[in-house]
This record gives sequence, structure tokens and C-alpha cells, in this order.
Amino acid sequence: MNAPESQKIRFADFELDPVKRLLFKAGDQVALNSKTFDLLQMLAGRHGEVVSKEELIDGIWAGQFVEESNLTVQISTLRKLLGETRGENRFIVTVPGKGYKFVGEQIGVVDEITIENHSYSRIVVEEEVDDDAEFDERREPLQLSAPERRTTRHRLLTAMLLIVAVLSVTGSVFLWRRGRSAAGAQFEKMQMRQLTNKGNVTLAALSPDGKLFAYTTNEFGKESLWLGQADGGDNIMLRPPAETEYFALAFTPAGDKLLYSIKDWSAELPVLLRMPVFGGASEKIADGVALFVLSADGSQIATAKFDPRFAANQLFVTDVASGERRAVPTPPQQIAVDSLSFSPDGARLAFGSAGNVISQALFTVRIADGVVERIGQNDFGQIRNTAWTADGSAIVVTALETHTWSAVPKYRVWSLPVGGGPAVNITSDLSSYTDALSISNHLLLTIEQRQVNNIWVAPAGDLSSAKQVTTGSFGKYDGLWGLDWTPDDHLVFNSSDTESQVISTMNADGTGQRRLTSPGFVESDLDVSADGRYIVFHSTRGGGGFDIWRMDANGGDPRQLTFDKQSYQPFISPDSKFVYYKSMADGVGRLHRVSIDGGEPVAITEKETSWCTISPDGRLIAALYKTDRSRLAIFDIAGGEPLRQFDLPKTATAFGGIRWTPDGTAVVYHDYDFGYWQQNAFAGPPEKIANLPKEKLYNFAWSRDGSQFAYVRGQQIRDVVLFTDTP
Repeated sequence: MNAPESQKIRFADFELDPVKRLLFKAGDQVALNSKTFDLLQMLAGRHGEVVSKEELIDGIWAGQFVEESNLTVQISTLRKLLGETRGENRFIVTVPGKGYKFVGEQIGVVDEITIENHSYSRIVVEEEVDDDAEFDERREPLQLSAPERRTTRHRLLTAMLLIVAVLSVTGSVFLWRRGRSAAGAQFEKMQMRQLTNKGNVTLAALSPDGKLFAYTTNEFGKESLWLGQADGGDNIMLRPPAETEYFALAFTPAGDKLLYSIKDWSAELPVLLRMPVFGGASEKIADGVALFVLSADGSQIATAKFDPRFAANQLFVTDVASGERRAVPTPPQQIAVDSLSFSPDGARLAFGSAGNVISQALFTVRIADGVVERIGQNDFGQIRNTAWTADGSAIVVTALETHTWSAVPKYRVWSLPVGGGPAVNITSDLSSYTDALSISNHLLLTIEQRQVNNIWVAPAGDLSSAKQVTTGSFGKYDGLWGLDWTPDDHLVFNSSDTESQVISTMNADGTGQRRLTSPGFVESDLDVSADGRYIVFHSTRGGGGFDIWRMDANGGDPRQLTFDKQSYQPFISPDSKFVYYKSMADGVGRLHRVSIDGGEPVAITEKETSWCTISPDGRLIAALYKTDRSRLAIFDIAGGEPLRQFDLPKTATAFGGIRWTPDGTAVVYHDYDFGYWQQNAFAGPPEKIANLPKEKLYNFAWSRDGSQFAYVRGQQIRDVVLFTDTP
């Protein structure tokens, strides 16, 4: 029996409404995504007929190229939604070699059509995006060796450095103390299970009942939204890959809806949307919202906004039902906007302080009157995410330890009792855990990240012939934060352990490695003088912050060149007489110049200037320059206003450094997703450099004669993991 497309179909205790695109079971709505609905409508509408796989694919994915496995996934999802168990064919029968047949007990079709008026309160929120955030850092985490201003999206996309699981970790056991009180806290075992194996997860959230989780992935710049089941099973794609950026995810208390904030590359502002948890049409909830958190009862949404007038983050709480938005009295601490979380009763917000880049603490603020309370006495290097336990007795955080200087930050999971007591370390391995933190009963969900980097060298005229010259183990990160050549074709590079970053040298083939600096400090963002006499870098060896240092090419005679504790990213002029660097001591981040022998620094730009590089002839400077937004700018060597400015592609970033080509005609910088961009210094659009692997690449440098090209590549894997309390 073929049912008209406008008529309801009833089978067993189900009713399919094609006009509203809804499925009901015994009067209750069943949540399902749009593709699963189309599949059910096609099969049930042709009850008793064999519908071929080709017909189903053409009908559901019209005009799209998809594999048969997509149909298999949707069939499996539909069977589960209808309550079929393994091997049962109560509703759907597979006809081998042909297709599928719907055999559910058909009650009939219903002629009446009802049009329902839907209404909801539309929350209008002022834009929460940090317009002051530097463009290249919107997609990068804060690097302790080159601290910059925090942005709206720290995972940011996180990820030049933040990182992931190379091996399955199912069954790994960790410890978790659930802080019930200072006296009652106790250690309990936690078993960790990997929930995804995609390796490119960017965000994740756990449903209130702990049965479902949502996550986003990034595949070469295109992000997609997925739904998974915590106990296993097929994952459902809720939104296909597109040129978009997701900022935050949250389930509603009933677990039937998913809130997400998203920004299309073509749009100026992000938007907060809500959709059925198994897929379907999304409805707009608010404009201009990037990072947000939802209260446990779903009645409140909290957002934060950086306001330079107050040099602090303003907090806002919006009532979901009425749309009323009110400001929370501003705490004296500067707030890390992506660390917000509601207490279970919705009366307080937890946050990590962001005023000090190397020492932060956990606080709560009472929404009604702005009263601030510090939680615990532990200082952290940086707090990224927070989440409250269900009883409100403890706050779990992902944070760096103080005084750890790995080139790739190692965020660990900690539990802090609200009533007082020391923080308890939940994870202690070499992985990093960040960009997601959800708690449901005795379950804790986050993202595990790992990274392995090595240096490759290729003939400059044949980049496809690159050879790997280092074989650093996990946690060493050769070249990630510093790579350059000496005139006699030796490589100078930065590497790290979990405690510090050091500078080493080696032959171009990787042999003869030798350390030039000792562990115990951060020695990063290095540059070698054209005459081969000096190496400059920024370092913590002076204590209290970062300054520019110079040493001889053999590591001898180290000399401090700046003393403001806020100097970064040095580059030596081709005549080896001056060092150019960025200083945040003036509160602006302007480009400065100081003699190679030290002395009084001179500011040479008016606005924030980052990651400078000087042309081989010593006449021009290229750098990231910030006016209304960050652009690649070309300056005269004396500084002043830019001679030319170029917009960067959507996925481009100068984070980590830029360089002139050996002939001085173009400037090369990174892409967040893969490869390098090359911008002609005089005119025209940027172009991708050909013959490089299609993967995320990092630091790079040409040899002094331009014949060799060294670059850093590595493996990144980011997956969702679930910690389960095992008494």
C-alpha cells in the first residue's frame, strides 16, 4: 500500500506525521534525525514492498554522493528507535541483494492534516565574541612560552598544540577523589574508555543521563556535528561537514534537545541554536553567542564578554523562558570565559582566573550579588574547563600544573572540594585533557589529546622528497617552537620534556645532536643570526616572566637583552646588529628593536604587532598587525605605518612564526588545518605551497642558501573518553 506523502501512517503503536515530520509512540514523540525520518517514511509508505538500496539512497540523499554504509547506519539507527532487538524483524526485513521491506503491522493512513503553531521565547543577546582577540589566535591555545590574550575559543581550536590519543586506552585505571567535604573526601578508582576513534574531535558534551554524547569533528577545515551512544553503537551525523566553527555544546535537562553555538565562515556573528537530539530542524535561540553554559535545570544561560573599559570579563545570565538578560556584578578577577560552569542549584558560576598567564586559581561568583569565593588554595598554570559534581560538593577542572613547560601543554583533570581541602589529581599520564568536561552521576567525559612531532628536510626544489631527520618520542616535540639553520647547514631547534624547553643543534640529516641550553627553563621561539654568531630566543631564565636572551652559536656567553618580563618572538636583522621583538610591557604589544648587545629598546610600531620576520635584504619587515582586525602587514625596516596589508584566509594563522622566502618576494605562514600559505609581498591573493603532505604542519625554515627546506610535521589524534567510577 502506497501512502500519500501528506497522510499520517499508523503501525503498531506508532504514528508517523509527514507534515510535521514527527514520529509518535503511544502518543509520545520519538526523537529522530531528518535522514532517519525520510528513511522511515519511504519504507512505511510502501508497506510490504521491497525498496531497493539504490531507491533509498537516491530518495534520501538526492544529488549527493554517499556510500552504501550511510544507508546501513541509518537502517541500524531506525531499528533501534523502533525497538527491534538483534535478529528481530518486527518492522524491517533485509532482503539480501535487493533492499529492505517494511513489515510492521500497518493500521492505516489518516486523512486529517493539522497545522500546529509553535512559539518560543527568542533570547536576544548582545554579541559575546571577543572582538579584541587576535585573528591568528582565535584558533590556537595559549602557549606558555609566548603568552597572548585569551580568546573566545581556546580549543580553538586548540590546536596547534593540543593533542591526542595514538593508542587505545580502554581499561586504563586512574584515581579520582570525589570531594564531598574536606574530611569526607576519599579516593575512588576510575576506568577510562575511549568513545570515538575519529582522531579529530574538537568539542564534546555528555547528556544528563550519561547515555548519549554529542561531539564535533574537524576534517581539513570542515566541521561536523555528531551524536554517539556512551555504551557503544553507531554514531549519527547531525550536521554534515561544512565551513563552520562550533563554539559550545549542551544537552537540555530532559536530554531530548541539543543546544549548540555555531558560526558560518560567511557570517559575521555566531548564533545559538537548538535541535532535537537525534536530528531535525534547528531553531534559533539567540544571536551573537559564541561560548555559553546552560544551568542544570535548563532555565539559565550564562555568557561572558571582555570589555576593555573595565579590563575584565563581564558576566551575563539570561532567563531562557522570558529572554530577560541581566548582568552579574563583575568580579575583581579577570575571567577565563571558556571556564564557566553553573552550580547544580544555578545560584553560582565557577570560573578560572585569567589575569596571570602562569598562575591562575579557581573561583565562584554568586549570581545574585557578585560575592566571590576562592575554591581551594591550589594555583594552576592555566584553567581551561570546569564542571560541578551533581551534589555541588566539588568542582572538577582541566588545568595545567604551575611551572611545567612542555612545548605542548599537558592539561590534567583535577577535583577541588568546594568546602575546602587540596586538589586531587584524577589523571597523571602524558596525555592532555581539555576542550570538554561533562559530569553525569559517576561518569566524567572529556577529550584526550596527544601529539608527536618530528623534523623533516627536503630539497627546496622538490618538497615531495622530504625525509624525516628526528625520531623524537611522545612528549619531546622537536622543532615545534623553534627551528632555524646556521650558515654551515646545521639545524638549531627547540624541544621539550614535561618540565622545560631546551635548544639543541644537529646536522641536516639528524646526526650529531647536542644540547645548547640546560633543562629548567623555557627557551623558545629561536632565531639564528645570518653570520652564524648568535642565537636569540625568549626565556624564563631571568625569573618572573619572559625576556629576550642572546647566546653564542655554541651555547656559550648567554646574555639578557630585555628586562620587562613580557618580551617575546625575537628576530635578528640580516646585518646581525639588532633584535626585533614583541613587548607586552606597554599594554599594546608593539614591535620593538634593541641592539644585539643590549641597551635601550625602541618601539617602532603603533599597534599590536606579532611574529615579525625581516626580508633577506634587510629592507622590509613582515608581521601580523592589528587594526580593526589582524592582517599580514609589510613595513619599512624603520617601522611606522604599514606599506601594505593583506587579509589572511579563513583558516590561516601566523601563530608560531612567519618567514620570507629566500628570494625576498613572498611571505609564508601557517594554515590551521594543513600546509602553508605563500603571500606575494607586493600584490595578489595568497596561495598554498604545493607538494607538501595534506596534514597540519608547524615550524619551518629555509637554509641560508635557499637550497633546503626544513619543517615540522606530526600526528595529532583527539578523541572523546569517558571515565567511569568503579567502586
